[in-house]
Amino acid sequence: MKYDKTTIIGLSTCVLLFLLWPRILLTLGLVQPPGKPANEPATPNPPAAVQRDTSPSEPASQTPAKPDTAAPKAQTSGDAPAAETTSPMGANAWSDPWPKPTDIPTRLTASKPFTVEVDPDGGGIVAVALKHYDRDFARGQEEHEPVVLGRWDHPFLALNVRRTGFVFGPAEEVLSKPDQYVLRRRTAAGLSLTETWSVVEGEPYRIQYSASFRNETGHPITLQKMALEAGAIPPSVGGRAVKARGMASGGVSIAFVDGGRPTLFSLKKVMKLKADDVRKIEARPSKWVAVHSQYFLMTIIAGEMADDALFTGVQMDLQPPPGTTAPEQTRMNVWFNARGLLPAATLAAGEETTLHFTGVAGPKEKRLLSSIGGRLDSIIGMDRFLFWHPRWMGFLTGCLLWLLVWLNNFFGVSYGYGLAIIVITVAVKTLFWPLTHHSTKSMRRMQELQPQLKELRERYKDDSQKLYRKQSEFLKENNVSQLGGCLPMLLQLPVFFALFITFRSAIELRHASFLWATDLSMPDDIFGLPIRPLAILMGLTMLLQQKLTPSSGDPQQKRMMMFMSAFFIFLFYGMPSGLTLYWTVNQILSIGQTLVTHRLEKRRKILAASPG
Repeated sequence: MKYDKTTIIGLSTCVLLFLLWPRILLTLGLVQPPGKPANEPATPNPPAAVQRDTSPSEPASQTPAKPDTAAPKAQTSGDAPAAETTSPMGANAWSDPWPKPTDIPTRLTASKPFTVEVDPDGGGIVAVALKHYDRDFARGQEEHEPVVLGRWDHPFLALNVRRTGFVFGPAEEVLSKPDQYVLRRRTAAGLSLTETWSVVEGEPYRIQYSASFRNETGHPITLQKMALEAGAIPPSVGGRAVKARGMASGGVSIAFVDGGRPTLFSLKKVMKLKADDVRKIEARPSKWVAVHSQYFLMTIIAGEMADDALFTGVQMDLQPPPGTTAPEQTRMNVWFNARGLLPAATLAAGEETTLHFTGVAGPKEKRLLSSIGGRLDSIIGMDRFLFWHPRWMGFLTGCLLWLLVWLNNFFGVSYGYGLAIIVITVAVKTLFWPLTHHSTKSMRRMQELQPQLKELRERYKDDSQKLYRKQSEFLKENNVSQLGGCLPMLLQLPVFFALFITFRSAIELRHASFLWATDLSMPDDIFGLPIRPLAILMGLTMLLQQKLTPSSGDPQQKRMMMFMSAFFIFLFYGMPSGLTLYWTVNQILSIGQTLVTHRLEKRRKILAASPG
């Protein structure tokens, strides 16, 4: 059977879109490439204060192995800097793990949402416990372990002076309070370093850090090749339990001064970087650098977002956990860690200089990150639309997220987010009712005209241009638009993407339960088995909707549409249950709308056929 030009173009576009759909999702970072993380060997227990899992992505028994001997904090002495290598990504002096703490870390607890643990040896922050976010969640579980960010071997807000050429002695505790911790270290040459970590009440998940250098000698001292550590996070992991902890995807985001939107370096992008690319990144001034997973992040900000407070560049490493052997160091068993490079400074005799930084360690919550500024909220990726990041998409998803949270608070029940998704779906469907109603009418009218269109195709089968002209004239005479069926769907596409991005990215849906789904950010497995009622119900409603939707009567086209429905089922089967809940409700409403439209059309025909 022959098709007209519009039908061929439309069907080809649909087929191409669905064939490229997995690649589009991978490009947008909405799904992870297939793979399974390598198992890490059992290791000795860490110190008591960090004995619980220091990362939400691994079981407690998989805490990274500690080195047998503690390496010195600085690797060289004298004036000459430590030797460097030229290989990018994990092959320089900064890549070596930090020495383990020799004493129990000091806890800062004044800021209620989190607890910060600082290495008393001057190794920075080794753990940040997020009190309001459970590492794992199960109904009926009385005690919940909080999410803990950080690793002792790649700390957060730690001044890295390994390549400065100075060897600092043991750390001396100057001040220890619930909201502030101060350490001082000195070199034999007369250079002192005072580090301060502070948490401020009313600034959730923020940590103020300062490093003061004082030249106590009688000659100038030059400080160079320093860096501030941004922590570490796994870029890609597998397994339901691990993904439920918010570690399903990760990366390093950098806000370059000479760029617009902050740049995300995913695992795939980092693996493709060449030596010249790495050197350019290390030489581009930046405002902040963040390592982050799907729902959590650790960020270091130069100063207070002031224009004169910058990192001179950023360096990234891909690190296998300490103790793993070469075969285990696969791309699924590495960690991102990053650092901001600091400008060189010269201190005259007796002079003192202080560097100020802000750290953020917490959830990727849009309202929190927006309040900090510097486009830090772009890390969430809620402004994505296909391959672009338009500001209107960020505004649209922001409105949807606000409505989602407001409705949950309005309902005030444990399953409020599920009800909120249903209400939003109904509201969107109602908003687009006129468009979809017109689309359904247009498709039904097109179905009624198929005999005449078939006759035209047979009559002008040897002259395609004349066939297209005659078809257009015939449809115009019958008040049917060739685009009437698909144009309303195209107009709804931005809203659909906004809903998709919002339900996938919102940390608010993490561990939010509804019906049998214990976590709307995860598939709704039953008893730990990959049996997902919402996804199955979504598939059944799609098939029913397909049967009710008017078609041209072509068997090949029907089979193709059935194949697309089955493909959608396969595509959404591994999606978060919040998305499948939205799509299931949307399909149920579409079925109801189709039935109503069919009844109205039937009534219209009866009235038109009745005399008088």
